Order: sequence, then structure tokens, then C-alpha cells
Amino acid sequence: MGQHQAKEQSSDLPFFCVITTLYNSNATIQKTFDSMLAQTYPNIIHYIYDDGSPQNPDALVQRYLEAVKKRKEPYKVIYEKGVKNLGVDLAHQHCFAKMTGSFFTWLDSGDYLDPRFFEIIAKEAKKHPECTWFKPNFYSYDAQGIQKKTWVSQKMSKHNLKRRDQLPNNMFGKDVIYAPGAYSIAAFRSVNSLCLIDDAKTTEAPYYDVQIFREFALNHQPMCYINRPLSYYLRDPHSASKDNKTIHNQVDEGMISIFSRLSYTENQISFYRDYYGLKQTILNVEGYCLLGQPKKAIESYRTIKRFLKDRHLPAFYFPNKKRTFRFYVLAKVPFFLHLYKTIRHLK
Repeated sequence: MGQHQAKEQSSDLPFFCVITTLYNSNATIQKTFDSMLAQTYPNIIHYIYDDGSPQNPDALVQRYLEAVKKRKEPYKVIYEKGVKNLGVDLAHQHCFAKMTGSFFTWLDSGDYLDPRFFEIIAKEAKKHPECTWFKPNFYSYDAQGIQKKTWVSQKMSKHNLKRRDQLPNNMFGKDVIYAPGAYSIAAFRSVNSLCLIDDAKTTEAPYYDVQIFREFALNHQPMCYINRPLSYYLRDPHSASKDNKTIHNQVDEGMISIFSRLSYTENQISFYRDYYGLKQTILNVEGYCLLGQPKKAIESYRTIKRFLKDRHLPAFYFPNKKRTFRFYVLAKVPFFLHLYKTIRHLK
């Protein structure tokens, strides 16, 4: 009877979809799985994607599946094996396209959650139904499990926010950490779905994290900030969240090939191709300038500005904007260009 009542109660609660991608993660994934099994919240769909890992994680995932079955709750695990390695960010995008439920988050191997992570966020969601994303603090640990200084947004901490319609000013600065929160799946699909478009090298963060933050904030999606640590990650060689995380498979052809799996429209694919053509034009401004072809450099820069203006794109779609503008100015003023080449020993 008690179990039947629990099922009835859980049916009224939102479902959380958790995304985990695996690549050579056998050394750290068990801690992540244990963290999920310790959750006090029943309505979870855990989508696990093996990103073509040379280390076969099947045995570890199978043990996790068996443990989940013993919970006798709506808790569900979906396991998919990829044909080839997509790289961590494209693997996440592949999973994002298949999400079901009310909210989603991602949990990389080596990362783990407070046992009440979903329970607390579900309560906040009930109190603030207008909010579409929920952002908690987190702790980080080194490879030996020693807690390191908590890296959180100073702006958020000062305000001790309970909820906020947008992130504070300087939301893209170094004091903002793009750690997982919980995001409305419906809201995620209503904003710019081209979450692949960002330059990770300029943001110094995984670009799907940054882009989701930006899209939600710029589209005025209301936010709730939970001022307590609920998530944790390890800074070790096996963790997908390690400090020097690199972005794999950024080659245009590789990214375009995945669009068929992500169900993008022809217009979106066309925009993507045009945008990456724009990135080449951005590089051309500096190239033409240094090759002594200032007219082509100036025209390339103006082409970029027209592209952004015609498509009403925000400023962050212009990577390396300051550097590109600097070479545009050098191209317009031959004396400055000559001086620059002399100083940099480029003559």
C-alpha cells in the first residue's frame, strides 16, 4: 500500500533527465553512478552515452542498471553505445536531442551530486513555477579528494539570491562558473537551438555550458539561484570537467555531419555553414592585413559586420572581436601597420 501511494505521489513530480557521456571513464564513473543511486528523488531518467570509448564500460553500466532496478521507482536508465567518438561536446548535443522529461542536467564522469540535488530543485521549481532554470553552487576536489577553494560567482554570492530573472552583470566573466544546474527542456528547445555555435577558446569553458547560459539569459528565461553546494567535481586526468578540458571534433565537416542525428532543419544547417564561413572571414581580416592586402582586409571586416547586422545576431557571435578590429584599424592606417610589423619583427 505504501509503495502504491509513493508511486502516485511521484507521478505528480517533474522528471529530471540526466545526461552522462563516457569516454575512457572507467576509473571515475563508479563515483558518479553511486551519486545517482544515492538520490532521494524518484523521478529520474539517466541517459548514458558511450562515446566510442576504447575502454568498454559495459560491465560498469550493467552493474549500475541492476542497482537501479532494485530501487523499484520510476528511476530509469537508457544506455546507448556510439559508433565513433564524437568528442565530449558533440556527444552532449547528441544526447540533448533525445531528452524527455521536465528538466535536464549533465553529469560527467568524475562529477557527482548532493543526495538531495533533485529533491531540492524540485521543491524550488514548485515554489517558483515561473523559473525555467535552477543554478546551485558546487565544490571541487583534486585527484586525491582534497577539497579546493569553492569557485562560484562572486556576484551571485553577494546577493544571496533566491531567484533572479537574469544572471548578474558580467555573467560571462571569469567569476561565473558554468557548472551544471537544472534547465527546463521545453525552454531549452524554445531558444536558439544552435548551441554548438561558440568559440570555446575565447570563453575558456565548455561551449555548450556557456551557450545554454547565454541563450537562457538573453531570451529572458527566469532563473532561480540556490545558494548552497549541491554538485561536486574532481579535477583529475579522467574527469570531463578537468581544468584543461579541450574541445574535440571542432572540424566543420565533423560538426555538420552530426546535424542529421540532431534533427536540425535545412535553414539551421544553412545558417551553421554560413556562420562558419564567417569565422573564416574573421581570420581573413588578420591574414589579408599582414599579407599587405589592406583593401581585402577592410572588405572582410565590413562583410562580418553586415552578416551580424542582417541576421540580428548578438555580439558574442563575433569571436576574437577586439583582435579583428585591431587589424581592421591597421589595414586602414598603413603607418600603424608598418609600425606593428616592425615591432613584431614581421617585415
